Amino acid sequence: MKTATERLSTLKDLLGEMHRRQSHLHNEIDEVLEEWEGIGRAGGQRDDHAALLLKRVQPHLDGLQQFFYDCNEQAIKAIHNPFGT
Repeated sequence: MKTATERLSTLKDLLGEMHRRQSHLHNEIDEVLEEWEGIGRAGGQRDDHAALLLKRVQPHLDGLQQFFYDCNEQAIKAIHNPFGT
C-alpha cells in the first residue's frame, strides 16, 4: 500500500489521466452530436436513434466513474492509513 506522501506525489498523474479520458469523451460527444445533426437534416431524429447514439457515450462515462471511484478509494485508504502499513 502506498503512503499518503506517495499518493500525493501522483496527483499530477491523476490529472493527466483525467484529462486524457475527458479528451476521449469530448471527441466521442462531438462525433455523436455531429451524427445527430446529420440525422436531423435527413428528417430522422427519433428517440431510438438518440438512444443508440447515447449508447456510444455510455462506456466513456462508465470508465470515468470507475476511474474516480478507484482514485477516491486510494485517497481514503491513504487518509486512514497515511504510513501505508
